[in-house]
Amino acid sequence: MHPEYPIHFGKYLLLQRIAVGGMAEVFRAKLIGPKGFEKKLAIKRILPEYSQDEEFVQMFVDEARISSHLHHANIIQVFDFGEIDHQYYLAMELVEGTNLKNLFFRALKQRKNLSRPLIYFVISKIASALEYAHQVKVDGEDHYLQLVHRDVSPQNILISRRGEIKITDFGIAKAAIKLTQTQPGKIQGKYSYMSPEQALGRSIDHRSDIFSLGIIFFELLTGKKVYGSSDSVDRYKQATKAQIPRLGKVIPDIPNQIDELVMQMLAKDPKERPNNCTEIVSILSDFIINFQEDELMRELGEVTKELFPGTEEGATSEEIIGQVTGDATNKKENIQWQGNQLEKAPPETSDAKEKTAQNFFLLPLITKNKKIIFSTLSLLSLLLITFFLLPIKKESAEKPAPKQPEIEQNSPVPSDEIESPDSVNLEMELIQIENEIENIETQLSQIKPKTAPKKEPEKTVVASKEKCPAGMKWIEGGLMTLGSSPGDPLKQELLERPYQKQKIDSFCIDQFEFPNQRGHSPTTNVTFQQALDSCKSVGKTLCTEAQWERACKGPSSSSNQQFPYGSAFVQKNCNVFEHDLEATHDPISPVSGNFAKCVSSEGIFDLSGSVHEWTATHGFLNNKMMITKGGAFDSSLYASRCSSAKEVEPDKREATIGFRCCK
Repeated sequence: MHPEYPIHFGKYLLLQRIAVGGMAEVFRAKLIGPKGFEKKLAIKRILPEYSQDEEFVQMFVDEARISSHLHHANIIQVFDFGEIDHQYYLAMELVEGTNLKNLFFRALKQRKNLSRPLIYFVISKIASALEYAHQVKVDGEDHYLQLVHRDVSPQNILISRRGEIKITDFGIAKAAIKLTQTQPGKIQGKYSYMSPEQALGRSIDHRSDIFSLGIIFFELLTGKKVYGSSDSVDRYKQATKAQIPRLGKVIPDIPNQIDELVMQMLAKDPKERPNNCTEIVSILSDFIINFQEDELMRELGEVTKELFPGTEEGATSEEIIGQVTGDATNKKENIQWQGNQLEKAPPETSDAKEKTAQNFFLLPLITKNKKIIFSTLSLLSLLLITFFLLPIKKESAEKPAPKQPEIEQNSPVPSDEIESPDSVNLEMELIQIENEIENIETQLSQIKPKTAPKKEPEKTVVASKEKCPAGMKWIEGGLMTLGSSPGDPLKQELLERPYQKQKIDSFCIDQFEFPNQRGHSPTTNVTFQQALDSCKSVGKTLCTEAQWERACKGPSSSSNQQFPYGSAFVQKNCNVFEHDLEATHDPISPVSGNFAKCVSSEGIFDLSGSVHEWTATHGFLNNKMMITKGGAFDSSLYASRCSSAKEVEPDKREATIGFRCCK
């Protein structure tokens, strides 16, 4: 135990810091009551430097509110929420064990594979917890909360040394009731376990959680990651396609019912998935009917104790990482308490300050050599994969390897290959490399860029305000904020620019979307080139992304304003669809200037909602795409933010895509 502990924190005694994430930390703690009463629990507390971050605090509050409605044996229980010394905290159940990711990888490394009945048991319990969350009602009211977890992953499934199974981290969950703005379309969660509709930013429901659970089920049975790329962009693209080989082809002896169930859970079309998690529990119960639940719990507990034998008071920080509710604010892949550090961290190290110091000195080096590190790790991963796929037995080396379909290039390998000690070691090395890349990505995502981004192509600079043509507004140049704030809970990690300062020249911009006439409908159903030509025909140019965003955010270079009219979202100010599960109105066809309050401080209308607007900037994720800004009349809240961006094929025509001109 660190010499500075125990520390009094209100009515709690903090015994040891067991995990720290991007914006929160978790402690092993005790509740101190009268007459010697004590209760062991975990305290999750916002880091002091983020206690004034309104967006993060609100997300933290939402997690507390959502968790207060959940009372299930397989969901981490939250006991208390409050504020002490200007720091918000959650008091929650402490699970003595590890998470499913750590358990499975260590079992794979030590060749102690989980039995199929045990896997069926784990999946059935998580399915039971999700079914409860999907169907839970608000206390004292008749309507359902209609909760969608959105981050069902092995990192968020905790296994205790007594064989208890708990799902945790409802920090980014989406509920039907409006706690704050929990709109569909926001890409949150871990790419490796996302449903395709979630990865694409579309509206999701409980069936998205079913897909995520299906990936976990597939991986537990096969011993191989479904989306195995070490590159986060590749994992994202794989998630959008959801091209997964049939389980029965990977494991020929799998029962037909299990094969059928898993493939239904992994259907790309949500309509083809099981209607609810009850169907999953029902099918799995037939396969564990001959086992007593306490027997399966005992077996799971014994496996956990064998692989993670640390005692309650003596376990190291590394061993406990991932056991308690994670930090939902790690921004790259919402990675929670990096269980991957478990396998390579020295077990005797428990001083969190020492780790912080190490990271402090390493991060500049990592930042400076990011491309070299990523290239080296990716090359090493490729070499390991190549060697892993080579036949290990001499006699198999004499036979030519059959050509595999492209769809199965990241597919699980048969269990007989996993049984080989050499292949297991290689697989674990590859896993560690992938985890190291995730670590680097996560830490880099928390560092503000020190260099300016590549400048947009130079446009004609207006010498003075008086030269703006009629119908255009002067936008003063200078330093501006481009991209999303690090703590923005609505941020689309891959599509939106990282937070940065950028110098921009003064310019003029149309007050309304083309044809720039109040009371007229915007011109839509045009390609990018047609938009470019239309602006050129009137002596103007298509706005760049930076110009558009500067006009939306206003003249302040420090506020990084969310909407053209201010930082707080107001539903009726602009033509933005509510997208509630209980929709209150139909989408409204756009008319320029029809929403009088949808105007910036500099007099620019309809920058939020109305129609998506083409810009002259190429895509951030895909350079062949073009950026559109502002969202549309049928878009959700997240898309109507100033920093939001959408990548669109330049030849695409839609009734929701228009443009405006600059000069």
